[in-house]
Amino acid sequence: MTTNSRGAELHRKHVVLQQPLTDVERAELDTWYAQMDAIQEKILSSESSKADETIPENQRFSQESDKVGRGRLIVIAVIAIVIFFSFVTFAAGIMRLNLSAFGMARFILTIGLCVMMWRGHSWARWLAAVLFGLGGVAAMLVLTSPETVDQPAVGTVMLFMGIVYFVISASLIFSSDVRAFAAYQREAYI
Repeated sequence: MTTNSRGAELHRKHVVLQQPLTDVERAELDTWYAQMDAIQEKILSSESSKADETIPENQRFSQESDKVGRGRLIVIAVIAIVIFFSFVTFAAGIMRLNLSAFGMARFILTIGLCVMMWRGHSWARWLAAVLFGLGGVAAMLVLTSPETVDQPAVGTVMLFMGIVYFVISASLIFSSDVRAFAAYQREAYI
């Protein structure tokens, strides 16, 4: 019998780090996979007796994988939009010859936060939701500033960014698909 910690260690070595396993390690990993399959089968068989019998078993599994897939698409879209906005903001600072360390640090931290969000860390998802919500509020405040009133193009861009940041924040907080994807990713990065 392979212990859970040893099995998880071998799984991480083989799947995540993609390091070769010895024959003994491979046998241990196969044993651990068999143990996990038996536990999963036991859990699923006890849950299936409680589950609504109107939904076929294969459809329940496909609905779960659909949830993870939709969550993956949402997170990819969020990351792409956030990195794009951060890059545009950083590039605008460079074009104005305002080459600040703050802009560079913000861009790098945004990328780091997105990586942690991709890996399924709940703290990163919540931190991103709060920061993007604050970004939406800041965009709305800039929209109402006296400098922006005279520049309708800037106001339109800030309104768009504010709405997008609010939508991103809400999707990170309230989407069960995003939570399912995060849980799936956490398992991959054990």
